[in-house]
Amino acid sequence: AAMYRWLYGLFAEAYPGHPKAPAILFSLAAMAREAGDEEANRRYLEQITENFPQDEYYLRALAQQVSADRRADVAGCDGKDNHLVLEP
Repeated sequence: AAMYRWLYGLFAEAYPGHPKAPAILFSLAAMAREAGDEEANRRYLEQITENFPQDEYYLRALAQQVSADRRADVAGCDGKDNHLVLEP
């Protein structure tokens, strides 16, 4: 997986406007997440959402960003009763 991550990274860097770039970036995000690299995961997903709003991977990247934000919230939870209360 490390070799694919390296090769895909080279491709994404060399050809940022290529039609396959969003798919490559999404794959890189998944590999980074699997490796426990949340920062790289977030960067790859942001590249998709910032540069490819018309691409089929756009909504998938947004969904993954929400998941990453939730993972970060859970990781940063101090165990206290911190929750959002919505008033009617």
